[in-house]
Amino acid sequence: MRALRKSGRWAELPAASPLQPGVGTSAEGRVEARRPAGIAGGYEARAAADPVTVLLLHPRPQEIPDINDALRDLGCRVIPATSVSGALQRAAGDNIDVVVMPVNAPLQAGNDNLGRSGCLLAIEKLRSARPSAEIIFFHEADQAIDLAECCELILAGGRSFLDRSSPSFIDELTRCVDECSHIKRSYEDRKSDSLVDDIPGRYGMVGSSPAMQKVFDHVRKASMRSDAPVLITGESGTGKQLLAEAVHRLDEKRRGYPFIVVNCSAITATLAESELFGHKRGAFTGSVGDRLGFFRAADHGTIFLDEIGEMDIALQPKLLRVLQESRVQPVGADSEVEIDVRVIAASNRDVRQLIADGRFRMDLYQRLNVVPIRVPPLRERKEDILPLMKYFIRKHSHYYRGRMDGIDPRVLDAISSLQCDGNVRQIENLVRHVLLTKEAGNRIELSDLPRGIISRLLTGPDSKLVDEVADYLYERVTRDGMSITQVMDHAEKLLVGKVLAQTNRNQTHAARILKTTPRTIFNKIRKHGV
Repeated sequence: MRALRKSGRWAELPAASPLQPGVGTSAEGRVEARRPAGIAGGYEARAAADPVTVLLLHPRPQEIPDINDALRDLGCRVIPATSVSGALQRAAGDNIDVVVMPVNAPLQAGNDNLGRSGCLLAIEKLRSARPSAEIIFFHEADQAIDLAECCELILAGGRSFLDRSSPSFIDELTRCVDECSHIKRSYEDRKSDSLVDDIPGRYGMVGSSPAMQKVFDHVRKASMRSDAPVLITGESGTGKQLLAEAVHRLDEKRRGYPFIVVNCSAITATLAESELFGHKRGAFTGSVGDRLGFFRAADHGTIFLDEIGEMDIALQPKLLRVLQESRVQPVGADSEVEIDVRVIAASNRDVRQLIADGRFRMDLYQRLNVVPIRVPPLRERKEDILPLMKYFIRKHSHYYRGRMDGIDPRVLDAISSLQCDGNVRQIENLVRHVLLTKEAGNRIELSDLPRGIISRLLTGPDSKLVDEVADYLYERVTRDGMSITQVMDHAEKLLVGKVLAQTNRNQTHAARILKTTPRTIFNKIRKHGV
């Protein structure tokens, strides 16, 4: 017999059991994921002030009246669905807390049963639709239980795996749902905590758009699950590391311990194992002393594996074993060392495509993707550009000698018309550039933007700036009878006058901005009378 710890207690398993560490069984035969201590208590049936919403997925609802009645007796709001596709439609419109489903649920109404691979797909789709929802599987009474299947579903993100043929099935189901109710109530209680509410203010994450508010909500919920791996996906420059650190700082269990950042793309394949897991003195040429390694350095805290998609394929099975066993074996050591580390990974690439290309392991992806958080690119939330610019003006105000009080609305229109491929990082660099190069004035004007951006604005087919300039010049031709030479002289007069106003009529500074000589500026002033 061997023992595996789960939910703050120990369960005995047969030595031949295929279950992986991190998965345990209860005395009644329930297979479940290991949870933090302190959550398992208080299973008596009771309804929360805001009831738990349970999505009950079964192809034949008339066959499960006992499950439906038990959930309603617990005070839950029950939403029925007969297929995974139907469940996804309901999840899109309702705030689902728990999903209860058999392992043979059909993907589409009237389709064949899913099977193991289909269940894994169902977990991924449901997690993507509702990352905070808990998924409880159960075996029908006439089906044989496959322990390997249990483990695979649990490690992929399922919370529990129940045997419906067990006499205590209903009791076990209500206990599982009640645990989820406990988590929900704890989260709602903590929402009023300033540490939780002030994610943008404390961690530099700025965004008032609905998309970012959803991300912040996922961060809060992820912080409640201290042992669950998190996978953050998003383009470069969206702030994935800031989100990872926010999850760590909000985690009451781990925030007093280290937050270790590892750039997987910067670690060479030959030294990766030593860097991550440590080594003993003399393990290889040049190892003159023991090395702790990133995972042991993060013990009791959080390790952030940035650019996980760049990790060498040969190292991925070893990382998977660490995630499953919660143990590392330093290079050259004879035994493993137990660790208690939360893993948060991030990637700016499509991990599913990497899997299809054979560059990333599906089982590692499933193990990391327990709590998925997608950070939307800035082009999907352009209403955040103004608060981002204001935030970075305050952050980098020391770069500018004067006081910056505002932003020309045309600047926001101009930036919004760009793709913003660099996302938040691009906005920060833009603000820094403006503050460093601006000579005078108390707000950011179009003329303050970098020359490259102005060039793209003037050539962009959808630019509002192009339309406004063209309309104005066209009006001067048709209404005022100007020739093309007169229009170009008029445009030159407006530009020189604008730059002189921005530089307090300093001709040297104006010449520098317009990429010409002070003598030319002097001549333009005399020519146009500005």
